[in-house]
Amino acid sequence: MAKTDPKTMPDLASAVQNHLQQIQDKFQTMSDQIIGRLGDISSRIDDLEKNITNLVTQAKVEELESENEILATQKSGRLLIIDPEIWDTERRPAGFLS
Repeated sequence: MAKTDPKTMPDLASAVQNHLQQIQDKFQTMSDQIIGRLGDISSRIDDLEKNITNLVTQAKVEELESENEILATQKSGRLLIIDPEIWDTERRPAGFLS
């Protein structure tokens, strides 16, 4: 292939142009896929944040309900059963659950 051959230079330029176009097309396809996946990840993160918020809210509600049940039990005069393992042994009345 001679440098000055007019027939091979346009063919080479065309081949290089085609190759560059293929690379650009592949790059664009990959970019679109990445952007799509990032959108999916963003949606999943949003869903996780909502679920965590709901769980925290539910836990707070359950904690308040539990506290209200304890208060209601104390006000009603019903016997409140306490686990002796968690009750401070030095503060127990004499002879209580010895």
